[in-house]
Amino acid sequence: MFDQMGVICAAAKIAAAMANSTSVTLTQMAVGDGNGLPVAVLPGRTALVNETFRAGINLLVQNAGDLSQFMAELLVPAASGGWTTREVGLFDSDGDLIAYSNFPDTYKPTIAEGATQDLIIQMHIKVDNYSVISVSIDPSLVQATRTWVLSVLNGITSITMNTSDVTLTEGQSDRSIIIITGALTGNRNL
Repeated sequence: MFDQMGVICAAAKIAAAMANSTSVTLTQMAVGDGNGLPVAVLPGRTALVNETFRAGINLLVQNAGDLSQFMAELLVPAASGGWTTREVGLFDSDGDLIAYSNFPDTYKPTIAEGATQDLIIQMHIKVDNYSVISVSIDPSLVQATRTWVLSVLNGITSITMNTSDVTLTEGQSDRSIIIITGALTGNRNL
């Protein structure tokens, strides 16, 4: 049985932000392979044992029922891989490791191996001084999963799209563009 554990690594930084009325801005997540071994979850850790992939946070959600709980999400795209994920880290805008967790061994294949997929990693953290936590997400890096898109579009029967701004690139035909016409029925808060 896998015993998943996570810790806040930067408790002093969070306490200082609270004392100075500043914030800790979460910006990135990373995964690592632990150098092929299970990892020790230690509160003083400053880096992953062996980082294999890092990117901007894809999603950060604060639990409405308990504001001290956050869920951060990292999307590892299909094009990246070739390692077994065993560790996850959450970093701030200074590059400091804020939270660290072990992760059940999950192999991330490469395209060259014949099959791959996006891997979504979620990290749940609890921060007592949650008022000092802020997040910076680059919207140009955020990717929506098919499941998320379908859940947002649930109940919408048609969409109107202005195609006058669509420019075909060399090798594209108008058959490579999906055009949905009609009226938008329903509202969705994102």
